Amino acid sequence: MKKGRTYENDQDKVIYIQNTIAIPKIYSKAWPGSIIESVDGRHQDELCRRFDFSGIDKIVFLSQGGFLHLGQRFRWAEKGKVCQYDDFTLRYKRPDSSYKTEWEKIIMAVKKGLPLPNYYAYGHLNAEHTDFERFRVIDFSKFIELYRAKKLGSGRKSDGAPYRAVDSNGKIAYFLAWPMYKLKQHGCIFWELTSVTNSIKL
Repeated sequence: MKKGRTYENDQDKVIYIQNTIAIPKIYSKAWPGSIIESVDGRHQDELCRRFDFSGIDKIVFLSQGGFLHLGQRFRWAEKGKVCQYDDFTLRYKRPDSSYKTEWEKIIMAVKKGLPLPNYYAYGHLNAEHTDFERFRVIDFSKFIELYRAKKLGSGRKSDGAPYRAVDSNGKIAYFLAWPMYKLKQHGCIFWELTSVTNSIKL
């Protein structure tokens, strides 16, 4: 990213990260030759508009035909610092927002029998916010299957409460979190990049 670049909000930053880093450096390697379309209710394509729910952020049109649903989340610490946590988190509740969180969308989709993401792209930015320090593509279908079978834990603290954090805008948000090592143990990692200088691990 350019030095001194500023963003109006986190969503603006996420869009920049996906377009300049995630799509060309990650998704193009995980699904070579695919076409990535953002899912947005304002999208001109009717298919992309209709899939703007249940935590689906992207539709990946595969080179061999067919498509899959992709969720995505990028995490970062303030510049000069590396995100220390190595876990998979989903927003559970945002008291000051009218927008549904990822978890609320997932629960709604399960109750209504709607499609969920097949995979979840989850990346941690480096200290300079110029590339990914770690990146995993999680087999989300398997994750949900194991979660419902109670093999991954609830993602909550020992007292049953969700984790609490303050986002970059100073607002309180609650999360569910699962250690990455546990997802690896259960075979939930479809694709992994542990460092931009290392080989991709499939």
